Amino acid sequence: MKNPKKLILTAVMSAGLVAGGVAAGAPAANAATSCPTNYLCLYSGTNQTGTMLFMGNGSSMNNSGGYFQSSYLAGGSAVRSSVNNTLGRFCTYSASLVKTNILAAQTGGNLASTNVRYVKIC
Repeated sequence: MKNPKKLILTAVMSAGLVAGGVAAGAPAANAATSCPTNYLCLYSGTNQTGTMLFMGNGSSMNNSGGYFQSSYLAGGSAVRSSVNNTLGRFCTYSASLVKTNILAAQTGGNLASTNVRYVKIC
């Protein structure tokens, strides 16, 4: 007769391997479009999910020095996360041009303030 403790341990280990394999290979649900190299991207959802509300070329924005927006930002869509794949630091601004977030180079994450209407090098 087989050892029952050994059978239970084998079953638990097998279930863990199968579950781990499935989780590791599963695609992210509702993943937003990824942000290309040298672009700054803003998203409607946390953790870079939802709709991409803004995608700006870092070189063009850096050389211009002006305020940038998209139709989403102009329409008042809440921005919840960002990816800055540029080498520059950008800031977000409210409609009255009050600085609301600082986006360091080569970083991404959830924003402290969702009040974003403009983006500018800072």
